[in-house]
Amino acid sequence: MHTTLADLRKQPDSVHMYRLAQTGEQLTHTQDPDDALREFMSAAIELQIEDPAFCQVVHGVANDHPEVLKSQERLEAVAAALTHRARRHGVIRQDITEQVILLLMSGIYLTASRLQDTQPHLWRRYLRLVLDGMEAVDVPALPGLPPHGGITTAPASSLF
Repeated sequence: MHTTLADLRKQPDSVHMYRLAQTGEQLTHTQDPDDALREFMSAAIELQIEDPAFCQVVHGVANDHPEVLKSQERLEAVAAALTHRARRHGVIRQDITEQVILLLMSGIYLTASRLQDTQPHLWRRYLRLVLDGMEAVDVPALPGLPPHGGITTAPASSLF
């Protein structure tokens, strides 16, 4: 059963962001920052597959609810901690930010979702491709500036 926005507003404590943030917080204490970031991104994609409304909520569709907004901020803080740790340990490029990570998690889900019924594990291929592209290797800087500000600051209507 999929969660609707009305359900999320009725039971904000059930928002998956809380579970994902909790997972991310636990991962910040693991030995390997590469594994921690990969597991965090995997968990986020799996939650979106389990409940497609989660993708919209992460990006601000229900950010008028204080509990949802609080969970979004917590999720962004966890993504920042994991991303900073991965950069500090030379796992990912220095120009990768937590906003990039959050956007890519949904981007991977959205890219693979159309084929979910026939190729349910395709997202893992795209995640590996993204992780390979984020590796801290001798490559030129990415063009343009990374996204800035919280993901929740973008108007939700511009995301879907």
